[in-house]
Amino acid sequence: MVIKAVYVDTCVYINLWGNEESRRNAVIAAEFFDYCEKNKIKVYFSEIISKELVKIIGEAAVNLFKDLSKKLLLEKLEISENDFFLAKSIYLNNSGLIGLYDAIHLYLTKRSDSVLITRDFGLTTVALSMGVNVMKPEEFI
Repeated sequence: MVIKAVYVDTCVYINLWGNEESRRNAVIAAEFFDYCEKNKIKVYFSEIISKELVKIIGEAAVNLFKDLSKKLLLEKLEISENDFFLAKSIYLNNSGLIGLYDAIHLYLTKRSDSVLITRDFGLTTVALSMGVNVMKPEEFI
């Protein structure tokens, strides 16, 4: 299977930039993004990703994201009212496993026909139940 595009969950960016206890995850995240750059794989993100990163890492996330965008084929996916409505339906049908933001990530992955890259067990479980291709960064590279 040739993969042309991925939607990267917030946790992978946190692995790369956050104060991770696991240095291994930070190295894998860096290798993952290097692989995407080298193989010209489109990396989708949304405003939700940006907001989560600023909340968790702080304002420095904005500049880190800008630096990453110089290396990668980054494309922002806009979230329409209809997207939000459909994501909310996913969330309500899977409450307890994923939050609303995860449901938005999942819906955008499905809409963009990309592969979801995440370490989140609940998100992975729901994605697989919906037929969405999902991988951990280390499985992708």
